[in-house]
Amino acid sequence: GASFSIQQKKVCCFLARTQNNISKGDQFFSNLARIIEQEALKRGCKLGFSFNASQYEELLNNASIDPEGTGLIILGRPRNSEMIPKLEQLYRYTVFVGLQQFSDSIDQVLSDARGAASTALEYLYDLGHRSIAYIGETKREQRYNGYIEFLEKKNIRISEDLIIEIPY
Repeated sequence: GASFSIQQKKVCCFLARTQNNISKGDQFFSNLARIIEQEALKRGCKLGFSFNASQYEELLNNASIDPEGTGLIILGRPRNSEMIPKLEQLYRYTVFVGLQQFSDSIDQVLSDARGAASTALEYLYDLGHRSIAYIGETKREQRYNGYIEFLEKKNIRISEDLIIEIPY
């Protein structure tokens, strides 16, 4: 007549690039967090809290509640590079999701940002466009590198007037 249950795994999300309200933060990673939560529920996982960058200390404290069974998905590269190794030590199951490789020691899901930029630019080029702007990050940014490489490959002059730097 006795019963038992297998401890249910819990998943938390850390939106490392979002400073305040998650729903008004980075659109790409906010949508990705919702998809992760839906998939976790389908697979029978409990949902932990979603944290943003301004809640980093709270996220650190949360790790001590259930260190063995909580997984953490880090969405986006944090501004402070020391955050990831510290979180990796506190959360047994940690995955980084982003556009650029962070460290070899952590499991990662990466986007081919350079390839995505090239695909988008090829489409615009095939439509006859030759004056194509870039809006976004330019430092350590694979989409930007793909943009520059594409223009050079097609012998299109790189115009600083068409490059708008928008950090994070």
